[in-house]
Amino acid sequence: MQVTIPKETAQFLKSEVTAGHVDSADDIVMQGIELYQLRQQYIEDRIQQGIDDVAAGRTSPSNQAFMDDIKRGALRKIAAKK
Repeated sequence: MQVTIPKETAQFLKSEVTAGHVDSADDIVMQGIELYQLRQQYIEDRIQQGIDDVAAGRTSPSNQAFMDDIKRGALRKIAAKK
């Protein structure tokens, strides 16, 4: 896989390596991917927590329609991954 990055970003990567903040530009890219994965996992965990709360009845009646909508969306997302 090849990825094209803007010239300014390439210059930033080079300056970080030159300054000794990282060993290589690849390290920065991998850190970015790891952060992205952590964020995605956090979002999925929060969605699951919401689904579990709805299933356990831990919602207020005024928010039930909203929670049902979130649950349907989350279930669609989970089903699409399978």
